[in-house]
Amino acid sequence: MVSIPKVNVLVIIIMLLIILPITPSISSNLGGEKSLNKVNRYINDYVWMWDEYYNAPGDLQGDEPVIWGGSLGHYHNYSEIMGKLDLLAKSLPELAKTYSIGQTFNGREIMCLELSNHSYSGGKTEFLLIGQTHAREAITVENILYLIDQIVLEHIIKTSFMTDFLKKTNLYIIPTLNPDGLELLTKNPWQRRNGRPVDGDLDGRTDDEAEVCDVDGDNYISRIYADEKVLLEGIDLDHDGYAGEDIPGGVDLNRNYPKEFIGPGSSDDPNSLVYRGTEPLSELESQAMDLFVKMHDFNFGLSLHSGIQSVIYPWGYTNDPSPDEEEFHAVAEQLVEIAHDYSIAQDFGIWGDQGMYTVNGEWGDYMYAEYGMKAYTIETYRGPEYTSYYNGTNWLSYGIWDFFNPAPSEVIELSEAIYKMIMYLASEPLVTYSNSLAEITSFTVDVSETNMALVSWEIFDADMDDLRIDVSYSTDTEMEWVNVYSTNSTTGEHQFIPPNDQDEIMIKIVVDDGKQKVVAKRSLSFDISEPIIDPTDVTEPENNETSPENNEKASFGFIEMTVIAVVVATIAIKRRKKE
Repeated sequence: MVSIPKVNVLVIIIMLLIILPITPSISSNLGGEKSLNKVNRYINDYVWMWDEYYNAPGDLQGDEPVIWGGSLGHYHNYSEIMGKLDLLAKSLPELAKTYSIGQTFNGREIMCLELSNHSYSGGKTEFLLIGQTHAREAITVENILYLIDQIVLEHIIKTSFMTDFLKKTNLYIIPTLNPDGLELLTKNPWQRRNGRPVDGDLDGRTDDEAEVCDVDGDNYISRIYADEKVLLEGIDLDHDGYAGEDIPGGVDLNRNYPKEFIGPGSSDDPNSLVYRGTEPLSELESQAMDLFVKMHDFNFGLSLHSGIQSVIYPWGYTNDPSPDEEEFHAVAEQLVEIAHDYSIAQDFGIWGDQGMYTVNGEWGDYMYAEYGMKAYTIETYRGPEYTSYYNGTNWLSYGIWDFFNPAPSEVIELSEAIYKMIMYLASEPLVTYSNSLAEITSFTVDVSETNMALVSWEIFDADMDDLRIDVSYSTDTEMEWVNVYSTNSTTGEHQFIPPNDQDEIMIKIVVDDGKQKVVAKRSLSFDISEPIIDPTDVTEPENNETSPENNEKASFGFIEMTVIAVVVATIAIKRRKKE
């Protein structure tokens, strides 16, 4: 152990007492002139979320898209989102990568941001985060952009939590799954579905009432119930006596997945807000999502919505419990507890406990049933109920924007709460079995000169019965897995010959409890021509085993620190005397 002279400790204490009062603290809540300029040198011209919302206004009288138009005010439109992601990828390549997972009906890219320590080649878990499946739930984009900025900041200043997290995790973040809907939202705050044209009024034409607009100039777009039709305030372009009966788009993307596609929780009526489309995965957005998940190995995934404050998990189509009800509910309880630390999130509860409605063809049900993903949905915000009244002839409603989206002045506080919830889930919580799930403590792959792959593992068995360990590999972009070995041994190894026509291979180890319930999962991708070992398997020496050489280096480093401390303290004292 290094011996620290008392005089050096005293010097450092003096230095800290002098420097700390005049050093600005690093906090994500600072705004305006107190912005985190210290880290801006890493990202030229980058504007942090908390700076964008510094001194943001409270509730506006009207729908923000009507007031601000295509800019969406403080909220981010499609071009602003794309610009932010692009700048991150260019400025911080060791952290951020961007790519499109597909295109929408109108040709917009569905962009994904991958955040991880890309210089670290060990096995990592994968986490999926999706925003804005429904267009008018724009707050979900803001929640995600805030999370991105928090991760970027903590990466730059190297907090211990984020450094460790990014070594172990790949985050795949899709800020908006519905870019066409986002663009339509800039004109129509009621927009929910995607941009595929449908014949809502069954007159043989699609989207012929595209000109939704604020006719009476009150900064709201009103919804009108007239003659058993659902209309929106606008111009009667086809001169049939009704305005806005066939608005642009589309299909409800959260009713378009194959699991229990048909049922009372969706509709086959093209005019319905929950129109499920002509068939499962009929939409380019849901197709892109399905293929993207198939190519990965997500243990946990999360989709953000708004309209209530709630945590949702499978099943959505029925009130019957899923096989993983205990685990789902335990995690949901923890998420709600985190939310309740914030005044703006006091209404959070669990969907099933709140007695909410059922849905068919929902994202989470399909991801769980088809891919074994622990798929959660968080409804992040519910505002005041929009106003409905009878004008003597028809029922009218207005104020839909405020129902789904908070005032700009509330966005940062809400996003902070959602950030904490997401990071808890992305850290793969172990809350069932008395926090004693099996854990893969070592997972390595070694490739010999003859391309023989040797897979080794060690698993901490937390007193679970009937564990089953499966080793698989994949070589194609569709991620079709080939099982090569199954066992119930928590410590072991298996040798096999990978296909010799491939340059890269992915190995996966999956542990289940014998009841088809996955309790641990790791994957590792590598070049089969170069042996690789998981860096997490390297044991570091204990403090009392430090070598003499390291002692000398440590002592030298401490002396340097002491000298620097004295110099800085002297400068600070002289500066204060001058003042």
